[in-house]
Amino acid sequence: AGTYPPPYPNGWYVVCESHELARGDVELVEMLGHAVAVFRNEHDDGVAAVGAYCAHLGANLAGGEVLGEEQLSVSRFGRSV
Repeated sequence: AGTYPPPYPNGWYVVCESHELARGDVELVEMLGHAVAVFRNEHDDGVAAVGAYCAHLGANLAGGEVLGEEQLSVSRFGRSV
């Protein structure tokens, strides 16, 4: 059985302010003990967040570029997520 209360309260957390993320930007954010790549697409200003490190090669996705609406590409590895 787990511990109560959990180490982090359940709920929503501010990762960054909307004005801090321009179209096509990717930012590395450290929060609650995790690294997260936050990005805004170039199509409709949608925002997404993924774990910062590629499970395949460990590349930092925050160093990548935005493709389409919800993809990041790390060009040196030729991979996208």
